[in-house]
Amino acid sequence: MRTLPSSSWVGAGFGVLCVACAEIGCQSLVSRNPGINFPSPPALPPFAKFELGTSSFIPGGDIPRASTCDGPNASPALAWIGPPSGTESFVLTMHDAEAAAGHSTHWVVYNIPASATGLPEATIQREELDGGARQAVNDFGKTGYSGPCPPPGAPHHYVFKLYALDARLPPQPGTTAEQVEQGLKAHILAQTEMTGKDAREKGSAH
Repeated sequence: MRTLPSSSWVGAGFGVLCVACAEIGCQSLVSRNPGINFPSPPALPPFAKFELGTSSFIPGGDIPRASTCDGPNASPALAWIGPPSGTESFVLTMHDAEAAAGHSTHWVVYNIPASATGLPEATIQREELDGGARQAVNDFGKTGYSGPCPPPGAPHHYVFKLYALDARLPPQPGTTAEQVEQGLKAHILAQTEMTGKDAREKGSAH
């Protein structure tokens, strides 16, 4: 397994739900998780498309209150299929497409094992994850997931991106979301994304 040279990073983590496609196959993943919603119907092996989906909401639709600052602020359940050959790790990011500058990155998980096919709902916010996955400090200065909390008005769109990388990133203290996103650029084999939206009424509590 390839690992990049060390540099200054801040790690943080999630409990990662690791299910090896090699053991159950992507077709089994879909059939055993009928509640997973993908942006488009996934193809099945051996021609699977790299897809990111969720059982927490319909892609393109409203993110549930439980995953926002007006609820428990729990991360949604995510699942994916069809990563390319040669994948060594995954990086998951979540951004607010309409956010003011400097406050758009809500979630970054990196060094997710190549064998993983998802992240559980309400992933625990801790530095080191099962299998060596880690989480970076987001733009709100927090380790872990910070749910949607847009100002009252028009809906904001939240883009979840999953990158398949040909390497693992340096898992050392000091990692920020920006450092992860800069570090992954030279190692992307494939990427896929999914969007959800959230709007808050006037007078909503932060």
